Amino acid sequence: MNLDEALKVRRVVNGAGYLTVYGAAQVDPLVVEAVSSVLRSSVVMDELHDRACRMIASATGAEAGFVTACAAAGITVSVAAAMTGTSEARVVRLPDTTGMKDEVILIAGHDCDFGARISQMVRLAGGKPVVVGNMSNCGLGEIKRKLSDRTAAALYVISDHVDPKSGPTLEAFCSLMKAHQVPVIVDCAAQDDLRGFLARGADVVIYSAHKVREGLTAGIVAGSADFIAACRLQDYGIGRTMKVGKEGVAGAIAALWRWQDIDHGAIQASRRARTELIADRLGRVDGLAVDIEDDRDGNPVRRVRFGPFGENSQAVASALRDSLAADDPVIALRTVDDDPSAFSIDPRSLTDGEAEYLTDRIVEAFAQLSA
Repeated sequence: MNLDEALKVRRVVNGAGYLTVYGAAQVDPLVVEAVSSVLRSSVVMDELHDRACRMIASATGAEAGFVTACAAAGITVSVAAAMTGTSEARVVRLPDTTGMKDEVILIAGHDCDFGARISQMVRLAGGKPVVVGNMSNCGLGEIKRKLSDRTAAALYVISDHVDPKSGPTLEAFCSLMKAHQVPVIVDCAAQDDLRGFLARGADVVIYSAHKVREGLTAGIVAGSADFIAACRLQDYGIGRTMKVGKEGVAGAIAALWRWQDIDHGAIQASRRARTELIADRLGRVDGLAVDIEDDRDGNPVRRVRFGPFGENSQAVASALRDSLAADDPVIALRTVDDDPSAFSIDPRSLTDGEAEYLTDRIVEAFAQLSA
């Protein structure tokens, strides 16, 4: 077997967006070049992390930053840092939290399953998630009553896996926590906005380097200098099991460098045109309901929502999903949470040619199912 054969897996025409199950985003050529350069030699990792710290601070407006193995690792490391501070004695004891504040406030609707549960990322550090409210509602009064002298941090999640109406606004949540001197950690892994969540009151923010930013797999943690120092110390404790290599750190630096330099307006215009092309082509098909939706988290992306309608719509949608998933290349669509007969198409991981191919295959497969 040669290398080409060893790497031969089905490729994906990715209309589902930046999902880990499809390898997240394509890595930008600038990032590939930076990673290739650093991989060819040994480096002083502390110096590379210092460079990343300065780049993250510049990009986010935070005092400091740290690169982790992924955004999920960033949650665990941040929770650990909230419990240990910069005490090396505490760092090496985790996940044993005896004598430490170890409770982490988490709104029930924010304990989403992104492939694993948010609460499990808390428990990995030795933290005890204090889940408040129910999946559709959580008030500030309920949250306040769960605060105690063991509260180490509060975790807030901004994601398309989370209904924004399931809890208070970020501003209200942060205001309550600041009044009780509880740091707020915000998981905003796939969000475009690198500065807004800190400005709205978050103490620590966590982004993915390999989704919106098109870098290698890594997490980007930004916050105060003291908090980031505590995050870095976790590499001498539980963070060692999820440490990031030189390629991940260099890739995050390059991805943030690119993010500050690209023409975001031109990229968004291209995506809007792609979305309109897909909606127009699918809208001509009898039996498909088609709409264009804004991103509910405020990201600058519009998606095509479509699906069959009629009394057998769920069965037809299921058969359509199975048919496209069996393709080579795979046609990846996103299932809509509130409607099992509907799909969402995200334009960000598609080229113009792929957008046309994807719609052609949907039309063809739907016609076969409707015959």
